[in-house]
Amino acid sequence: MSRSELALIVGLNAALSLALVAAASWLLPASGQRLATVDIASLYRAKEGQVTAQLLRRDASDTDRAAALREAAAFGEQLDRLVARLPAECRCLVFTQGALIGSGAGSRIADLTPQLRRQLGLEESR
Repeated sequence: MSRSELALIVGLNAALSLALVAAASWLLPASGQRLATVDIASLYRAKEGQVTAQLLRRDASDTDRAAALREAAAFGEQLDRLVARLPAECRCLVFTQGALIGSGAGSRIADLTPQLRRQLGLEESR
C-alpha cells in the first residue's frame, strides 16, 4: 500500500468518522455517549517498521523474508478484525484519531491504540 493510498484511506476514515460523530451527538442522549479513538495510521507505520527491520536483517534467510512479507500482507485483515470487535468490547463508539475536534475532547475520550498495538504484537516506538 503506497503512502498516497494510505493517506486517502485515513482521510476518508476521518471524514466518515466526523460525520458519524455529528450524527451520534444529534441522535444519542448526552449521558449515554462513550467515545474512543484508534490511531490506525500509527499502527500501519509501526507494522511497516517491523517488517522493514525483518527484511533488512543481515542474517535473514529468503524464507524469513518471505514470511515477513506474508505477515505484512495479512496485517490489514488482522487489524480490520480487531477494530471491528472494539465497539462491542468497550461498549462505545470508536473513531479514527483526529476525527474528533473540540477543546478538552481528548481528556474524556479513551485511546484504544495501545491496546491494539499489544494485540498486534507491535513494539511501542515513537
